[in-house]
Amino acid sequence: VADLVLDEGVFNRKPEVVKLSHDARNVKYVHGIGVTYRDESGKIIDDNPTPAEVSKLKEPLYKITIHNTQQEKAEEYRYVPYGLFTWRIVGDGIEYLSGGNNFRNPGNRRSPMIPHDWGNRLVNRDGWYRFRFRAGAFTGSGEGVAKDIRLVVEYGHGSPLETVKSILIDAPLTAPKDYELLMYLHAGAAGMTRSMDLGWDNGNQDVIIRDTVYEVSQSRPIVLAGDLERAINEKKTPEAIAAIRKELDAAQVVALEARRTFAGPHFVFDPDLDPAKRPRLWLGTCEWEGPIVEWPPKGRSRLLYAGEERDDPEYLRGIFERFLPLAYRRPATNEEVDKVVAWALQAKAQRTLSLALTVRAGLKHVLCSPAFLYLGSERLAQDKPAAESPVAKSPVAVPIDGWQLASRLSYLLWSSTPDAALYDLAKRNQLLDPKVLRAQVKRMLADPRAREFVRSFAGQWLGVRNYVNGTPPNRDFYRHYDDALRDSSRVEPLEFFSEVLRQNLPLTTFLDSDFLVVNERLAKHYGLTGVEGEQFRRVPAPPDGRRGGVLGMTGPMTYLADGTRTLPVRRAAWVLETLWNQPVPPPPPNAGDLPA
Repeated sequence: VADLVLDEGVFNRKPEVVKLSHDARNVKYVHGIGVTYRDESGKIIDDNPTPAEVSKLKEPLYKITIHNTQQEKAEEYRYVPYGLFTWRIVGDGIEYLSGGNNFRNPGNRRSPMIPHDWGNRLVNRDGWYRFRFRAGAFTGSGEGVAKDIRLVVEYGHGSPLETVKSILIDAPLTAPKDYELLMYLHAGAAGMTRSMDLGWDNGNQDVIIRDTVYEVSQSRPIVLAGDLERAINEKKTPEAIAAIRKELDAAQVVALEARRTFAGPHFVFDPDLDPAKRPRLWLGTCEWEGPIVEWPPKGRSRLLYAGEERDDPEYLRGIFERFLPLAYRRPATNEEVDKVVAWALQAKAQRTLSLALTVRAGLKHVLCSPAFLYLGSERLAQDKPAAESPVAKSPVAVPIDGWQLASRLSYLLWSSTPDAALYDLAKRNQLLDPKVLRAQVKRMLADPRAREFVRSFAGQWLGVRNYVNGTPPNRDFYRHYDDALRDSSRVEPLEFFSEVLRQNLPLTTFLDSDFLVVNERLAKHYGLTGVEGEQFRRVPAPPDGRRGGVLGMTGPMTYLADGTRTLPVRRAAWVLETLWNQPVPPPPPNAGDLPA
């Protein structure tokens, strides 16, 4: 672990920053899929032209494949007018109309479509990556109006690396503006596929559809083939099966004839929708850059405070005189500094190391020492009480000192080392004063770093850190369950815990409360109105009494289910163990299993 920290965070090489720029107007296999055309000689060109090329075509064509098994040639093609597109080039970008290529359900997000291999080309190490683009939007009007238009970036879909983030596009179509999005992305193991997708939520209806008559003729045989398979599997009567097969044969004849005679255009407006009232998104050139790193790392600059040109024992000692009190969370003795410096100089002599690598050898020694690793080692050796009698039956309780208390406070509330204020109070032996201690606890809980206490304590006690290992709801049955609800349900217990902590509310608030802490997506799920945005805030609980406390939260109930049904026994065991501290004994060996 010490090697990993030092190699990745302090003495790592300057990473290669990757920059990718994507102008959809000039990229094949993005918006020209399925488009063909005739050149000046009349020859059919079928090479997925770029949007810029498509926009110049007098007559884009759509290729229809004819399957005719009655002829020697099993496959032949016809070409009909393509018709309408879900996009058009406007200025130096592309304007998208609601409808088109399905990005990800639910929500029917539609993709402006960037090259799918961007993730593999861009992310070569864990870190922050910057996404810049220019965009504008129209939210629609009338029945087609959308509350807002958000561009969604999804990395590593369906993998452990999956990261999703969105940004509100609040600039109008006629006056687009620049946007920037930062995402922390993981590279994962070698060989992992790291997809990158863009999408926007523009409703659940396609404005541009396939010609309805032609669509019905092609889909009918598929539907009947499914009916026939089910009839055979369900052992229907021979007469019923024969009737379906006859209907299927007739539909296949109609479908084949349509492919031979359909004159186009292939894509048309949905007659039931007004395209002028539908949402639209304009997107210009997209640029990715990363990883975004500080170079040299802050830790390296702070350690080598006088630069890397000096290489003398006095400078080396000065480095560790500054570092050891931070690592040991107490003043370091001269003997301790001497020991580390000697270790580093020995490594330098044996391996002819530079100053940076000499310091690294000493740092690794410190990071592996008990004084750094173990809480409770903050007391100086000369201040430690005499060893207890070997005949004592139990350890003797020893009051802790200010240095130990500073570490206990810091690692409990911040999951990190004490700050300068705690060090100063410990040094002046004032931290043990009850008034000072209370003031420091209040200060630390008000600090943003106290979020780590919430994440760690609630994550363990309420099992929030295990939610990712639960079985998510089956979306074939629970179509309303989406990624936003999943993510919000994992944050809700932490935000609720934080509210109870900040307001110093009774412990029984976790069992029942007259308030919830939710964002817009959870409020919609709970049937609450007046909550907008992704920010969590405190709101009154519904009067039906179903949602107060942790037992009414989506996260625990989802975790304590199997994706298709609730699990009352598992939920009861969770209540006993988590809320009442009454672990449930294992069942007797002859208990058997509940039926599915």
